[in-house]
Amino acid sequence: MAGSLAYTVNDGPISATGHLLEESDVTHIAPSVQSILRDETGVQEAREALADLAQTDFENERLESILAPPDTFEEWRAGEALAEHHLTTEAGCEFPWPDSRSTRNPNSSGGGVDLIGFHVGDRVRFVFAEVKTSHQQAWPPALLTSRSHGLHSQMAGLNAGDDRSKWAIRYLAMNSVGKSWIGSFRQAMETYLADCADVVIFGVLIHASEPNQADLRARASSLAPSVKVPTRMALIAIYLTAELLARVTDGSVILETAA
Repeated sequence: MAGSLAYTVNDGPISATGHLLEESDVTHIAPSVQSILRDETGVQEAREALADLAQTDFENERLESILAPPDTFEEWRAGEALAEHHLTTEAGCEFPWPDSRSTRNPNSSGGGVDLIGFHVGDRVRFVFAEVKTSHQQAWPPALLTSRSHGLHSQMAGLNAGDDRSKWAIRYLAMNSVGKSWIGSFRQAMETYLADCADVVIFGVLIHASEPNQADLRARASSLAPSVKVPTRMALIAIYLTAELLARVTDGSVILETAA
């Protein structure tokens, strides 16, 4: 596991954990996080599909300029990449189709659920993850408690089966045809059709601050009574300095939240 466990808050059906990333941890995971952020897999697939069209150095340069990732990343985009890395390496998740492939501006948000993919255990289930990124020195930061777009309200909505979960599944369905991961999608869909509550929901906070369980304690306590089997829900906070958040992206991060 990258980083150290800073705290654990257990409240019935919800686990809540805080993780602290130090400089050595960021050095270790940075290449993988940067690969997610830049969608290097998708870029390479596009490059291979188009390589025969570029016949001159000038045409190759033009193609590379089109495929190149941005020089800077919005704070939320960097946070989502870090969250995706954690959920993939530590929680058995797979996110096969980044929403950045469906946006015309790589730093614009597509709306809806932040991360949609699969959780592989004794069965394959859909996993929904909401991610908030903040360097506000408050515990919890406002992004967790906002009534309309806060992490708490979004988690509660997903747990209640709001439309965003259906939109997210449809998004994967429309992009799964002919892909290598369609088998996993079909297994997750089979699970969902049998019981639409049989899903995994993560709430992830990327907080450029010192660890403090006050970030998650009240959220876990408030959400716990509404979580029923077979739904699984977990809250995760990842702490690191603002400098390390910028370093993990190998580029500058455009800060959006008040310090």
